[in-house]
Amino acid sequence: MASGKEPCVTIKLSEARQLCTKPELELIVSASPKELSGITLGRLEKKIERARKLRDKYADLAVAQKRKTQKVKGIRGVDDGSTRTKRKAEIFGELLEKLGARKTLLEERKRKALEAAAKKAAKAAAKKAPKKAPVKKAAKKAPAKKAAKKALPKKPALKKAVSKPKPRRKGVTPGGQSGAKPKAAKIQQRTRSKAIQAHISSRGKRAQARRDSKGR
Repeated sequence: MASGKEPCVTIKLSEARQLCTKPELELIVSASPKELSGITLGRLEKKIERARKLRDKYADLAVAQKRKTQKVKGIRGVDDGSTRTKRKAEIFGELLEKLGARKTLLEERKRKALEAAAKKAAKAAAKKAPKKAPVKKAAKKAPAKKAAKKALPKKPALKKAVSKPKPRRKGVTPGGQSGAKPKAAKIQQRTRSKAIQAHISSRGKRAQARRDSKGR
């Protein structure tokens, strides 16, 4: 039952002793609250199976006895034995109901125990999880940093300083002197040339003046 309570099924042992065999009576006694208090689910299922078989057996037998009695109806001294058999079927039906309720109760307890264990395990895992989380995050960050470094554009390589071409050496004359004279030498040469020309010009003028004076 969903409520987890056993039904109030009471089987009179005095009646059961008159109707049932010794093994059947032992099965009924083993279903007392005291005997069922520490029973396992496996043992309980075996008792349920046995009680079901006895109920079906006596229910079918009661039907067969009743049909037989109806055939010989009207004959004196014929006892309708189906009444006792039918009552035995009812007793084992009540026993089956009692055992079935006990099974439901045990299954409910087992389910609750498993749920409690699962919740306890989940709480324990939740407490341990934060301690391990930083390690996992650190492990994940390392590859990310490497990937970021790879993604950055490479700096352009610095070009080597281009050396300026050395000034060409001016040609040297066969005599060993440089073909290009320094600027100061050129200026001095020009000044000297002008002085020579002026001297020659002044000498020519003086000579001309002497000739002119002789011709007079």
